[in-house]
Amino acid sequence: AQSGITVSRPPVVSGYLRPEQRPDHTVFLPPPPAPESVLGTADMAVYRATRALEGGARWQLAAHDADIAQRDLYGDFKCSLGVDLGAVQAPAATRLLTRASADLFPLIGASKDYYKRPRPYLVEKAPLCIVPSEELTRGGAYPSGHAAAGWLYALLLAEVAPDHTAAILGRGRAFGESRVVCGVHYLSDIEGGRTLA
Repeated sequence: AQSGITVSRPPVVSGYLRPEQRPDHTVFLPPPPAPESVLGTADMAVYRATRALEGGARWQLAAHDADIAQRDLYGDFKCSLGVDLGAVQAPAATRLLTRASADLFPLIGASKDYYKRPRPYLVEKAPLCIVPSEELTRGGAYPSGHAAAGWLYALLLAEVAPDHTAAILGRGRAFGESRVVCGVHYLSDIEGGRTLA
């Protein structure tokens, strides 16, 4: 407090798990494929092929999907869910997604730090759908945090609205694949993110 003014901070939201209860990603998340392996070669081929999407509708969706804030994710799922959670009062759904995300994000950071996989645009320069920040460039590619978050939202929202499951899971899958279209992840990064979720 300064000059009698009290500054309040938003509460830190904790996940459902205590730190010691979080799963060990090294047990269930396989390493990314080696660059010279069949899967590593396929990853690079998909990266190269998706550069042809530059400027098209799928490219634009990928650029839009780069925003990962909760309100943005709510908007991303509004068509498949049938409601924009960002525009309605849904405290139980918001709490569920926020707390589950709080459990997921430390796993994403730990696994990225563990594998330290370079992003595809650092290996081979090509058009991207966004201008990568220094933070993005420094961060590892494997697993994809966007794919993990999008798939987590899809899995939970499909449980909340089972009559929309197919559409919700389709949108969650497309959200992760946007990172490949954008050129900031390999396809195996997306699979790793889904596994982590």
